[in-house]
Amino acid sequence: MATFTSKLATAAIVAFAIGSGVPAAAEPATTASDCVAAGDVWVHVEYDDTTTGACATEFSTAQEATTSAGLTEEAGPFYTTIDGRTANGTTAREWWSLYSLPAGAGVDEWDFATVGAHELTLEGGQVVAWVLQPDWNLDAVAPAADPFAVEVPVEETPTASPSPSESPSATAAPSVTASPAPSASATPEEAAPGLPKTGV
Repeated sequence: MATFTSKLATAAIVAFAIGSGVPAAAEPATTASDCVAAGDVWVHVEYDDTTTGACATEFSTAQEATTSAGLTEEAGPFYTTIDGRTANGTTAREWWSLYSLPAGAGVDEWDFATVGAHELTLEGGQVVAWVLQPDWNLDAVAPAADPFAVEVPVEETPTASPSPSESPSATAAPSVTASPAPSASATPEEAAPGLPKTGV
């Protein structure tokens, strides 16, 4: 009896936990300040006239952070495409440089990564940056923008349109097949639109 009672109590606790509105995992922050304050890593990106970024909730390495932030689909550790921008390494000799900013450091204290993204280890509260360089024969230039001052547009979730079952259906509205057709009881003269009833 004691075992049965214990099982009932356990089941009740599980049911309460499920039904009590246990909060789901929070969405990643949309600003660098909120991201690092939450103990995550902000991934900053600069290329052409674009400055953007995203929050990474998984970030043991820069490779993992870049993927977690949704800024690349490549496996790394060296990248050709970040945020949809592919470096033209054939004719323009472009390349993506990697920087990191220690937690609490000023925005002029960027560290240039001398290792690949898979070897650059990170900790929560840091910022990592990808900067598109125009020529591998030139010295790399550190990020120009302050990640904490960048406003990244938030994509609004599109409002779901009513499903077919929620909107008036074709059978609910009057239709040609739902009402008697005029030609069923009309004479040929009456059924021909636009003609006077003269038989001509």
